[in-house]
Amino acid sequence: MAVNGSETTSDEKPIQALPPDGRSTRQAPATKSTPNGKAPIARRRRGQGLDPGLEGSERFFLAAPDGDGSVPAFGRECATEGEAIIEAFRARVNFYHVCEYGTRAELTASRKPVLQKEIIRRTSH
Repeated sequence: MAVNGSETTSDEKPIQALPPDGRSTRQAPATKSTPNGKAPIARRRRGQGLDPGLEGSERFFLAAPDGDGSVPAFGRECATEGEAIIEAFRARVNFYHVCEYGTRAELTASRKPVLQKEIIRRTSH
């Protein structure tokens, strides 16, 4: 054990020096370049759904103002999520995002059934 700092023990790890430029030796992952030589920029936009395949099968409802919250009580339906957000803010109520699913069974290669959900698409609301 070091008493005044000048003594060291053999179980201490040596301090690793930084490269001359002061940067870590860790390198950034390689990126693909586009034909014009610039790296592509991945941008995530607000309001984008998790699954692009859901478009057209989602429905948005304002909560009924007299509901107590124990059971969902749907009020007026809105055409888009943006409209539902704005109308819910104006009316000071919550809104519901509803997506309908059906189930189907598929057999795997080992002949075992696997249940999967399937989005029910509606053309008109």
